[in-house]
Amino acid sequence: MVLTGTSLAFLFICMLGIMAVSSFVNNDTVAMTARIEPLRGARLAVLRHDSVVPELITTTTEIAEGDVATTGGDSSAFLQMFDGSTIQTYFSTTLEIENLRTGRYKRNIKEISVSLRSGTAIMVTADPGEYATASYKVSTDSAEISFASNSKARVRIEQIDGQDRTTVVVDYGEAVFVANGETKRITPGQMVWVAGDEPLLEQEAREELIRNGNFSDDPTSGAELVENGGLGTAAWLPIREWGDVPVVDPGTVTLVSENLPGRGPLKEVEFERNDRGDHFIKVGIRQEVNRPATFLNSIELFATVKIVRQTTPIGGPQGNLYPLTIRVVYIDSEGAEHDWKQQFYYVAGQPDPADPSQVEQGIWHAPKERFILKSPDEVRDIAVIQAVEVFAYGSQFQSWITGISMVAR
Repeated sequence: MVLTGTSLAFLFICMLGIMAVSSFVNNDTVAMTARIEPLRGARLAVLRHDSVVPELITTTTEIAEGDVATTGGDSSAFLQMFDGSTIQTYFSTTLEIENLRTGRYKRNIKEISVSLRSGTAIMVTADPGEYATASYKVSTDSAEISFASNSKARVRIEQIDGQDRTTVVVDYGEAVFVANGETKRITPGQMVWVAGDEPLLEQEAREELIRNGNFSDDPTSGAELVENGGLGTAAWLPIREWGDVPVVDPGTVTLVSENLPGRGPLKEVEFERNDRGDHFIKVGIRQEVNRPATFLNSIELFATVKIVRQTTPIGGPQGNLYPLTIRVVYIDSEGAEHDWKQQFYYVAGQPDPADPSQVEQGIWHAPKERFILKSPDEVRDIAVIQAVEVFAYGSQFQSWITGISMVAR
């Protein structure tokens, strides 16, 4: 019994020794910290790993492994890691710090990994410097993305058809996207995304910012139903304005269908008012976009329009009497609201090719060139695309629009 007990004790001590050595070999890293600061808005909160109460962040603050940072609907934040790498989060984003590590003793490594639970984050990785090995990772519920040193990439989570979609766009450097058993290497100018159990998809880094631009999708909420005052299509809601003066003809905004030769069935929105009185009214449609745009290099807009009736003289004393106007509402980097407008009206005879506002009466018009909201040549301070409106304004009008597209690169 003594020999047996001694043997068992010896084996137990050996096992403890092996576990201790293994733990030392595999965990000879030291935890580091990062700094976080609010960029805009007033709703940046951090839930510490050892707390259950979120902490409101108003100035530069240290965060550590296990901490979770959340930005509100109007806020963004900037994180700087211990090695100089950075992460910028945009509104409605939740990010958990999973790993901030460097090697102990002679292990010359650095490891940085975060979990993106919602929203948009841009990671810029640092130069390797004195480190022999560098590991950068962003994980979501459906994917894991690894980044090389000296890389910049955007990771976004958004709801598409009821399921989360993870999208990665690489500006420079490279990334490796792993999901559903597939692996894709992403090079600059490319975009890869995955949704649920679907295969990975890849294309040129371009995004459509407007949903249901052809008005072909069915309503997704009660407010979009015709019986509730909606249009009967997804993403768009009607807008009507005529002030405090009672009007006999408040105008209509209606989803209609048309069969065009060579194009087949087409759905479009019609704006119509027949009153020739002095009171001006506005009817239109609006879509809430709410997409961060600081990191976008270009934004182009396109639409197909037709006009049959309009108020004269065009423009009027306030410069707003047009049978059709596209308005993009955006917020700049200081939080101020602005808008971009493109009006349309018809002229007698042939329109001037140099004036994109002029169209031929009663003829569908699709401008050959997209309207530029932002480009390397048109440096407009657009931090957030807030909404898109299309409307008619005047005492009388009849106009249509379809094929609304806002492409970002």
